[in-house]
Amino acid sequence: MRITWVTRSFLDYRIPLYRELAGRSGVDFTLLTSAEDFCTPVRVRHKAQEILGDRVTFLAGERCIGKPYDPEQRSNSVRRIFYQPGLIKKILATRPDIVITDAFNHWTLPVLWLRTHHNFRHIVCYERTAHTERNASRGKLRFLSFARHWVDAVHYNGVLCRDFLLSCGYPAEKLRAGNMTVDVDGFGRRSAETSEQELADVRKLYGIGNEMVFLYVGRLIPLKGLRELLHSWRQWCGGNRVSAKLLLVGDGPQEEELRADCEKYALDNVVFAGRCDYDSLGILYRLADVFMIPTLEDNWSLVVPEAMACRLPILCSVYNGCHPELVRPENGWTFDPLSPESLTGALQNAYLARADLPEMGRHSRRIVHDFSPEMIARNMLESCRMLLKQPEMKG
Repeated sequence: MRITWVTRSFLDYRIPLYRELAGRSGVDFTLLTSAEDFCTPVRVRHKAQEILGDRVTFLAGERCIGKPYDPEQRSNSVRRIFYQPGLIKKILATRPDIVITDAFNHWTLPVLWLRTHHNFRHIVCYERTAHTERNASRGKLRFLSFARHWVDAVHYNGVLCRDFLLSCGYPAEKLRAGNMTVDVDGFGRRSAETSEQELADVRKLYGIGNEMVFLYVGRLIPLKGLRELLHSWRQWCGGNRVSAKLLLVGDGPQEEELRADCEKYALDNVVFAGRCDYDSLGILYRLADVFMIPTLEDNWSLVVPEAMACRLPILCSVYNGCHPELVRPENGWTFDPLSPESLTGALQNAYLARADLPEMGRHSRRIVHDFSPEMIARNMLESCRMLLKQPEMKG
């Protein structure tokens, strides 16, 4: 079975899934992706090359029609199309039985066209929800609905994504669960292998003693709800006698503004750790007592399963598409970051449950096992085999 995965960009979290697919018996796997730095960082491309070898091909010379991508923009705020010269020839050269693409734009467009002329099956990995697509144009929604006639299956992320696709007219029989995953075993291992001396060194570096540590990992941008978090953090700390620190890991254009807020309100229990290398995150997850993400808009934040792999309880925004599957009463709490009462209530709930947090973290680890690269690869290969047994799709 020849599987060609076509994606414009990817990050570290995708590589374990590619490795799983490439390593399965009877699978001839190829990855076609961009060679441009603004699509996939150099270090990620090197890592993929090291693991996949000649199974990965990088294509250069991409062209953009419309305004270039800005990570601070909300979904659907700008219209653009990316065109990759030579992509169609590269796809056909792999003689695929199955082509897998990410979402319904950019590099998926030529695959949709090819599907009408060539006898392969097409799987789309999709992760958006009604919330993240609330500002989508009518034209985009019409195209998304129309594309259901030309794809063989969609691997969705979570019930919120599935419900959105159903609302767009996708038949349930074309929808399959799961495509986003993280290196569950790798993260868990790196966290568990952190020595007490390494932990002590990191605590000293960030000025953390015996306080309870709330951890955030991600970009420092308005979309992540960090100003809302700091506002509620100030209220919570001011109204309660707590021994806690908020550790913010990451960088971004909002950092100066957030630091100014902390200085203005004398929030000396907020620590800015800066950007951390992906492979070094395990020690910070080990340092924390609970992980929180106050995002105002996210499809499926992969930092949540990363933290769960490291046995952390979760405080998660209701605007994060992953919360119905990953955040349950036994391993965390959800909250509305736009409601100070909801956010401060979640902080207080976690603080009062300090004695229960280790057990909640163990529940996190058990829950996230179902979203490991091994499990997702197994589900995707099952879909591939089922599709190849079906008669040719009629448009």
